[in-house]
Amino acid sequence: MRPRQPTARVQHRITLACAMKLAMAFPPFAIMGTAFGQQGAESAFPTRPMRMIVTSQAGSAPDILARILGQRLGEALGQQVVVDNRAGAGGVIGYETASKAQADGYTTVMSTVAFVTTFTVHKTLPYHPLRSFTPIARVASVAYILVVSPTLPVKSVKELVELARSRPGKLNYGTPGNGTSQHLTTELIKVRTGINMVHIPYKSGASAITGILNGEAHLFFAGLPPALPHLRAGRLRPLAVTIARRSTIVPEVPTMAESGMPGIVVDQWHAIIGPAGIPKAIVAKLNAEFVKSVGQPDTKKLLLTNGAEANPSSSDELRQLLTSEIAKWTKAAEAAGLKGKL
Repeated sequence: MRPRQPTARVQHRITLACAMKLAMAFPPFAIMGTAFGQQGAESAFPTRPMRMIVTSQAGSAPDILARILGQRLGEALGQQVVVDNRAGAGGVIGYETASKAQADGYTTVMSTVAFVTTFTVHKTLPYHPLRSFTPIARVASVAYILVVSPTLPVKSVKELVELARSRPGKLNYGTPGNGTSQHLTTELIKVRTGINMVHIPYKSGASAITGILNGEAHLFFAGLPPALPHLRAGRLRPLAVTIARRSTIVPEVPTMAESGMPGIVVDQWHAIIGPAGIPKAIVAKLNAEFVKSVGQPDTKKLLLTNGAEANPSSSDELRQLLTSEIAKWTKAAEAAGLKGKL
């Protein structure tokens, strides 16, 4: 008598049971397959165009640097880098957009010191400067320069303070928005000197410069890149720079300390960050390319021409900078009475 053959249903159950046993016996192979696939995608990065968000308008210092470095990055990686201007609300709009992007390395944002100063003055934000982002690399430093209209009868910080004191509430100062470092810096000066000036928040640094040119604002701590053409043309008068030493770009302009304002030191650092969770391999690749780009002699020269100095860092160094800057500007916001006011 011939043995009975298992039915199709029984054969299916046997096959399924064997497959389950194999999967349980060799789980590492399934995991390794997934890991290899992920590593393959990371090593191939990038395979399509990338986006670099700028939280201010075209012509601002971050925008100028983003276009320079975006072009360099695109040339190095063989993919186009599109600069996406998302201005408004002191940078909050752009940073919120970046925080909600996919954490795959294809979306980054050019951040500045305003990234942390806005955090100190807002009661709530739709993101956290550390938890919501991945630090990638600091790329450059830009000096703020206190500028006034040539029609304003002052040629030094001391004369500006004296004029403001004689005209309480009559001088207007511009900023790129509430909670920006320019806002906090000017408020600290007001507290220190006892002067009274009116704040005009603009959408960007470029807009604030326009406000001075058209007579709406009287003074502004401008980023050097957008201010340089107007300084050279005599449309703006420089009074002081905010870095600890004189700028190599405008060495004739004194520091705030030399102008009788010790302790007013602001480095408008520029750094690349992305949404939280970007794979470490992609972060390392992007960091290496940004550091390499800003270290090239032609890039350094181009940055200097536009008022910036190359100042690259590792991802970990950038995280440390963000942590220390949050602590620093939280104290500044408290001293100026602005902490959590917006």
